[in-house]
This record gives sequence, C-alpha cells and structure tokens, in this order.
Amino acid sequence: MDKWLSNTNVVRIVALCIGVLLWVVVHLDVQSNTTVSATDSKNTVTNVMVQALYDETQYSIVSIEPAEVTVTMKGDASNIKQMNPGNFKLVTDLSKLSAGTYELPVTTESELLKGVTLEIVPNKVKVVMEEKKMKEIPVQIDLSGQPAAGFRAGTPVMNPSRVYISGPASKIESAESARATISIDGANQDVVKKVKLTAYDKAGNEVKGTISPPVLEVDVPITLPMKALPLQIKWIGQPASGFAVSAIAQSVEQVNVYGTQDVLDKMEFYDGVEIDLNGLREDKVFSLEIPVKNKQLKVEPAKLEVKVTVVPSVTKTLEGIPLTLNTPGANVDVRLTAPASGLVGITVEGAPSIIDRLRVQDVTAQANVSNLSAGSYELPITVSLPQFVKRLDGNKAVVEVTAKARPETSPVPTPTPSPTPVQTAPPTDVPVSASVHPSPAVTPSASAGSPSPAASASP
Repeated sequence: MDKWLSNTNVVRIVALCIGVLLWVVVHLDVQSNTTVSATDSKNTVTNVMVQALYDETQYSIVSIEPAEVTVTMKGDASNIKQMNPGNFKLVTDLSKLSAGTYELPVTTESELLKGVTLEIVPNKVKVVMEEKKMKEIPVQIDLSGQPAAGFRAGTPVMNPSRVYISGPASKIESAESARATISIDGANQDVVKKVKLTAYDKAGNEVKGTISPPVLEVDVPITLPMKALPLQIKWIGQPASGFAVSAIAQSVEQVNVYGTQDVLDKMEFYDGVEIDLNGLREDKVFSLEIPVKNKQLKVEPAKLEVKVTVVPSVTKTLEGIPLTLNTPGANVDVRLTAPASGLVGITVEGAPSIIDRLRVQDVTAQANVSNLSAGSYELPITVSLPQFVKRLDGNKAVVEVTAKARPETSPVPTPTPSPTPVQTAPPTDVPVSASVHPSPAVTPSASAGSPSPAASASP
C-alpha cells in the first residue's frame, strides 16, 4: 500500500477517480432538484360556497359573510389534476354554539392527496345564527289568463290548504301566505298541476324559509257558468178513486244547471221530470233521471228519488167563497146574475191532513169575462186549490154583458158673419171748373120720399 501511495501515477489516478465521483454526486443532486421544481403546480377556484355545521332542529342561519371564498391548491401537478377544488366541502363549525354572531374559521372536510396543500381566502367568515321558528300559513293559488269562451274557473282545490314554514324567527314572523301561480288560459276542462310554493309577507316580498310540504297538487275546476234552480215536477193522473196524496218527499229540491250565461239568464226553474200518479192506492218511491233538455246544458245531480205517500181521501164543502170577475172589455158592462150573492160553494176531495186545514180564505174563485161582447153567458168557475186537492163540483157563473151607451153630442152653432163697410168713391165726371157743394145732412126724422127743404140747386 505504501509503495502505491509513493507512486506518483497511482496517486494521480486515485485523485482522478475521487474527482469524478464528486462530480457525479453533485450533478445528480442538481438534476433531482430540477425535476421536483418542474412538477410543482397550483389551481385556483373562486366562489366556492361555505356551509355551516349546526343543529338544524333548533337553529337557523340568518347570514354567512362572505358566503363564498377562493380556494387554491398547490403541489404535485399530477395530483392536482385529479382534484377539483370546486367540489370541495368547505365548512364552518357552529355545532357546539347557541344563537349569536360569530367569526369562525373555514376548513375543508374533503380529503387531499399526498403532496397537495390548500389555501382558503378569506379563511374566516362571520355567521349570524338564530333560534328556529315554525309558523303555519295558508296556501294561496293565483290564476293567470282566461279560460275558453263561455267557461269560468272555480275555486282551486288543494290538500293541504295550509302549510308550515320554518326558519329564523326574525324572518319567519312576517310570512303571511304560501303562493303559486297556475295558468288557465284557454282551458275548457279542469287544470291539474303540481306547483312549488313560495312564502310572501303582507307587502308581497318573498320570505326565505323552509316550506313543508314544498310542492302541492292543485286542481282548478273549469266549468260552464252555473245557476241553482228549483226543480219543478209535473204530476200526471190521479190516485185511484177514494185515495189521495198526503205528502211527497224529494231527495233533490234544486239542481245546479251549467250552460252559457245567456241561456241561464232566461231560466227561473228547471222542469222536465214527470210522475204518473194514476191508480195509486199505496205509498210508492219513484227513482227518476233528471233529463237534460238542451245539449248545451249540464245538470247535477243526474238522478232523484221521490217518495209519494197515499192515504184514503175525504171530502169537504166550502161555502161563501167570493167570486171575482176579471177585467172586461173597455166597451162593455158586465153584471153577475148567478150566483146573485157573488158567493159560491165548492166541494173538494183530498187527504185528511190537507182537507182539515183548508179554509175559505185559502181558496179563490174567478170567472173569465174578457173578450165578451153583449149577451148572456154561462161561464166556468176557476178555483185555486192546494196541490193534490181535487174539486168535485162543476158550478158555473151567469153574467149579462151590455154595450156601454155612447154619450150624446150637442150641435155646434154656426157663427154669424160681421158686415163689411163699403167705401164710396168720389164722382169722376164733374168738370174741373164746376163747384161742388156738399150735400146737406139727412135727419133721421125726414120721410124717405120727401125732399129735404134745405136742398136747392143753382140754375
């Protein structure tokens, strides 16, 4: 070994090897540092929302400021490419706090890959938390547009008609209703739609909160105009001899008629149902369909039942019923000759419960004398009676009809014409040189044939 070290060439070779080794070590370290530096990267995402962790059964978050932050990832480029900071869950923890205002750090619950760091700006937020309140409010459905011509919209039907809204007490207190809008424009049948509810205060401003249930199914009836009309039944025939109807009971007293408004305006009742009483001796229940008289109409309900109670009949005579004559013609006078007293008696038949209550004042009797010319007439007497009461007699009235006398007219005197005065023209054959003397006045006492003594003529 000493011999090698004393040899100059050997020492030179050893020194060369050591130098080469040092150069290799130094260059490997530099290359390693350069590679790491080349793979460093970062990714920045703005507007990442911050979520609050709190007891949602007791509290509500009024505000978080700022509600969004900026997130920057730094580290290995290949790892960063595998992560999207926009999907990170950023939270601020209030789970152990009560109502109040706090400034709290923002952290992430998302897992980071090795070699990646996360920077959040700002890293703190201001949070206002209040006790949670729940309030029940009514549902209001607003309708937009108009249904098809001739149709009308009914009241929207929804279940439930009231919902709950929960949230911060300071905001929920002002909530007045939960509303939604449904379009019925051009509709000719019921509109059924699911709607999302939004809460509003009295002034129409939206109230933020959680509505339960948040969505309702609403049914808006679209129908023709409707009018409730009494149902009129037409009774045909009579019960068997010795029997009468004492009572009726209808399951339907009035019907809802749907149709165009101009048709409904002309209707005061609805008829078309007929019941035949002919030959009845006992009670009977009639099940009938209510007919639709016009294709443009719809009638509800479609059916009815009528119970008719039949009992043995009784008779009764009513005396002293005043007989009235309706208005005669303008040119005639009418005199009732029979009955001379002007009172008639009638015999009626019906159920005991009806006949026993019947009085003279409940009945009217009338004879029709309109459009009669001069002469003597025997007229039927029309009597108004309660329903299901039958008249047995056929009494008649006798009247004398005479023409009214025309009033005498006096002759009109002929007026005497007034005399017209005649003007006398002066003579035109007197010569110009002649003198004209006025004639003397004639006195009334002078005789007509004697000349006046004062009269003289010049030779």
